Amino acid sequence: MRLDRVPWQLRLYFVTSIFLSPPVVFHLVYRRLVGREANLLQRLGLTAVRKPFDERTVWVHGASVGESLSALTLVRLLHAKDPSFRYVITSGSAAGQNILKSRLECSPVLRSAVVSQAAPLDLPFSVFYFLRQWKPSAFIILEAEIWPNTLWFCRQSGIPTILVDARMSPRSAQRWSQWPARQLIEFLLNGFRTVLCQSKENQHRLQELGAELPLSLGSIKVAAGPLPVDNQRLERIETALSECAGSRRTVWAASSTHEGEELLAAEAHEELLRDWLLVSKPLPPPPLLVIIPRHIHRGRHIADAIAKRHPSWSIALTSDGSSDEAALAAVDVVIADEMGTLGLWFEVAEVAFVGGSLVDGIGGHNVAEPGWFRCLPLHGPHCANSQHMVHALRELEPHGLIQVDGSCELARVLARLLKEDAASRSGGRGRRTACGSVEQEEGEEGGSGSELAQRQAAALRSVQ
Repeated sequence: MRLDRVPWQLRLYFVTSIFLSPPVVFHLVYRRLVGREANLLQRLGLTAVRKPFDERTVWVHGASVGESLSALTLVRLLHAKDPSFRYVITSGSAAGQNILKSRLECSPVLRSAVVSQAAPLDLPFSVFYFLRQWKPSAFIILEAEIWPNTLWFCRQSGIPTILVDARMSPRSAQRWSQWPARQLIEFLLNGFRTVLCQSKENQHRLQELGAELPLSLGSIKVAAGPLPVDNQRLERIETALSECAGSRRTVWAASSTHEGEELLAAEAHEELLRDWLLVSKPLPPPPLLVIIPRHIHRGRHIADAIAKRHPSWSIALTSDGSSDEAALAAVDVVIADEMGTLGLWFEVAEVAFVGGSLVDGIGGHNVAEPGWFRCLPLHGPHCANSQHMVHALRELEPHGLIQVDGSCELARVLARLLKEDAASRSGGRGRRTACGSVEQEEGEEGGSGSELAQRQAAALRSVQ
């Protein structure tokens, strides 16, 4: 491609990234020295490991945990259709890299066909060395990772690029549509061989910005299926919860939370406990709040913030061993700051609030994940990035997803749903089994959290 046809914005980005390379490298080295960067060479596009296979290789990239799981799902589907290809999956976050490694270790079929590593930085020399090492036949990007140098190098090398599960929030679309970004995004989107969007709304926004004939095929996250669960640990947790004052303790989860949402969840929990004590008829022990932060390194910070606001509460972190199964009867809040336990706590909880949606600027997370475990999902008003999934779930099960606009409404909804579930179990209408699911009488209709979530799980499996 002739340089005079490249927009000046991309040329400026390229030159600027060259001049910024030395300070970026020094910053990475510093992070490596303080133990915050485990994959320095991979981030620079270098690796001591030679390409482990000679077959045609496809590069698949996802930004963080959610996109990495979607990438793994896509690779699983592609490998089943054509086993001759090999794949290198990259992630831009340490959490995404860890989840990829743990999933591949549990999959003998994919282990021989897939390599996972940290994504190269969008610096010219990093991208150059990565492409020279892996020589990919195609580059697949998940969701919204638009890196100019990477896309330009692939274009120059004749590597077809594909955007899968593509999304573009209204706020991002508005920013890209303004000068001087408009010409750059149009050039980059035009370079994609195929653009597959999560929804019609995303399709329209991407087409307006320059994508050629994007298609709307829905989200690949529905095909991902349920998250993995440690069944042995689950059995121990269920046993401990069932021995609380002779009745199983009710659990609700605040998952994938961000800064500010943990304190809102704690406020809702405080109101829930206060309302729980005012009930005259016998109910199981007070509910347990489990917080699963989006970034697990924030666990200690979250515990300190809640302890400062609620000094009488007993708070435990799973990472330091203070919340073993036997302690679940005594604590008020559990901070699940361990990788790969989201599915476990969804299996345990009756209701889960999905974070990134009560504070503005995040856009929400995957509201379908709790539904696979018959755990009723709640979400806040800020769901720009997951709106397609919200609409899809509401079409499958209109009452299987509830929006709350703040801690007060969250507390009210939780009180109603958890009391109905508790009454359902005590009345014999349903019971929680050792694996955390709710068994109900056939043909029974109802509006409790477990009943709604059970119908939602069935709906999800019907479209998988």
